[in-house]
Amino acid sequence: MPTARALQGHRVLLVDQRGHGRSTRRPDDLSRAAFVGDVVAVMDACAPGERCFLVGQSMGAHTAFLTSAMHPDRVGGLVMLEGEVAGSGDPEETATVGRWFASWPIPFPVEAAARVFLGEDAIVDAWIADPEATQQGLMPRFDADVM
Repeated sequence: MPTARALQGHRVLLVDQRGHGRSTRRPDDLSRAAFVGDVVAVMDACAPGERCFLVGQSMGAHTAFLTSAMHPDRVGGLVMLEGEVAGSGDPEETATVGRWFASWPIPFPVEAAARVFLGEDAIVDAWIADPEATQQGLMPRFDADVM
């Protein structure tokens, strides 16, 4: 949301990728092609025939790059934050990230507890800005194994 607000004067569409945010939490298809297809479907519905500028962070950066590569006629520009063109080819890096997400003591009873555990990095703001409130406490809007 802070990035979208900073782009005043531009039309901004925010897409929760599969398994993230308020999208389907445990989708059947987690292929990269499905992620790209979702972005193209949003562009077709909201900006038909227009060239769009894609901004993506982490997995979203990889999705933005793949969308640009597969649909160059639809993409006017690309901004990738904390993402690599090929994604990570290091299985240990992927395993480390998975272990880190799995280590979260969830549910968090309150937002302050999440911040104490997760720290003060800028990305933490995104993780705790929109948790899912459950009877047990605050849950992230993604599952580590889907990530």
